[in-house]
Amino acid sequence: MNSTTEEGGKSASSSSAHPCRLFSLAEIKSATNNFDDELVIGEGGFGKVYKGQISSEQDGHVNVAIKRLDSMSSQGEAEFRAEIDMLSTLRHCHLVSLIGYCHEKKEMILVYEYMPNGTLYHHLHKAETPLSWLTRLKIAVGAARGLDYLHTGVGTLHGVIHRDIKSSNILLDENWASMISDFGLSKIGPTNQPISYIDASVKGTFGYLDPEFFYTTKLTRKTDVYAFGVVLFELLSGRLPVDEQYGEEDCSLVRWAQKCVKGKKFDQMVDPNIKGTVFPNHSKRFAQIANRCVGSILKERPTMTEIVASLQALLELHDTSNHSGKSSGIMSFNWKLAKYFGSMSKPNSASQNHIVRYPPMSEVTTSEGNTSEGTMSEELKNQGNFEYLLDSGIIGRLPLVTKVKILIGIARKIALLQKPEFNQTWPGAMHSELDRSKILLDKDFTPTLSCNDEGPYDLADPDTDGLVLACDLSGYKVIFVEVLTRYPICHSYSIDKINRLCSQCGKESLDHFATLCFKICNEVDSESKMLAILKDHDELILKSLDDPRN
Repeated sequence: MNSTTEEGGKSASSSSAHPCRLFSLAEIKSATNNFDDELVIGEGGFGKVYKGQISSEQDGHVNVAIKRLDSMSSQGEAEFRAEIDMLSTLRHCHLVSLIGYCHEKKEMILVYEYMPNGTLYHHLHKAETPLSWLTRLKIAVGAARGLDYLHTGVGTLHGVIHRDIKSSNILLDENWASMISDFGLSKIGPTNQPISYIDASVKGTFGYLDPEFFYTTKLTRKTDVYAFGVVLFELLSGRLPVDEQYGEEDCSLVRWAQKCVKGKKFDQMVDPNIKGTVFPNHSKRFAQIANRCVGSILKERPTMTEIVASLQALLELHDTSNHSGKSSGIMSFNWKLAKYFGSMSKPNSASQNHIVRYPPMSEVTTSEGNTSEGTMSEELKNQGNFEYLLDSGIIGRLPLVTKVKILIGIARKIALLQKPEFNQTWPGAMHSELDRSKILLDKDFTPTLSCNDEGPYDLADPDTDGLVLACDLSGYKVIFVEVLTRYPICHSYSIDKINRLCSQCGKESLDHFATLCFKICNEVDSESKMLAILKDHDELILKSLDDPRN
């Protein structure tokens, strides 16, 4: 059980049963003024939802949402009991809380905590004031966390498949935090297999229904992932899951969005109400995450854990990008780095240099600056020196998501240097020196790598004052540790010290994770994977480690 607290002090997660209050019908009628239509805040095939007030020993009078199931609804007693059982067992800061229920005189009534900002559906499709892009990102991250909690079973052998994820089942509290609701169709399933399934009758909402589930009746966690992908496309585009005004070909949000992604028309996918407020690379990444969710091959759809990591990385990237010129807890890097970029010295051209971009392989530069694409001298003026930024502490104060981007970028370029086909063009590159001063970062922290053809080199050269790094995995491990620990490493025992600290805290060594990062650098979502893996280590290093040179 995870006892971490998040927004509003609400427990992040818990799987122990908590008491559910049994209300009398008289109490419910009193709370709703005898089911006054003036108090209706929601309505659907299940019945009506009323805003009401109940008395509480702890809080006095409390606003609640009271859901009265229609006797003619397709949601019967089985769904009513399922919801009570689920929400009596599950607690998470992104799941709506069930306060109690009433089952009297054929009435089936559920009492929830009140969500003052209503449903996500309302704000995307009916409200006059559009949600900002930042709010949409936060809603996506919160809902993903709630669904991930359901799927993973909080460390148990069983998790919950929600089965009806949609924007109208995502509620928003007073702080716009997202809450997953409506567990009437939910099913419990095993969590110990990647694609375990349950045979189930086809239920859900048209537009969100996974075609694979529809055709096979095999319910899996990836069924929820598909529906969540539809919600992500809704958040990005502001479009309904099914909208006939766009004609037969484009009435399906998923089909239209997949076509846009395939054609790389990401700008066309952004809700017109927020166009101009979303960075192009942010909308592209968001669309790509959603597109993976709705893929036709189940095993290629991401897990909710992976989706949380990807969305969280995008949220942190947004925060970093928008803190330009402002004082914040995280380094506001855009305006400060611009100052440093102007004063960076150009790479030393005393020896032969190969500046390698990934991709393509064609962008290769010699010390004279000649490339197949033309001179890069103007581009180099706008790039930052990794060694300087590391020594000055700027890299150390960057958010983890940016550090991971730098590390993945450097790994890709070293991996490229190791390719036989590259060495046929540039003999000696495989054995070159990895010089920190020749690692350049542009304004988006995308690295460019320049290596000297004077190798081979050992990791520690006794004839030098510091470390001379080979342009391979061994040298990369040093760079990896330096970026995460904030300090340049001058002696090899510093890495050993850091690894010992990790071992004492029951963590894998950074050496291990450097190898992993190097191995997966060219995989899809490698940044998101490493970000999720390194979160615990980043906190450990920053809180527990003094200058490793001491």
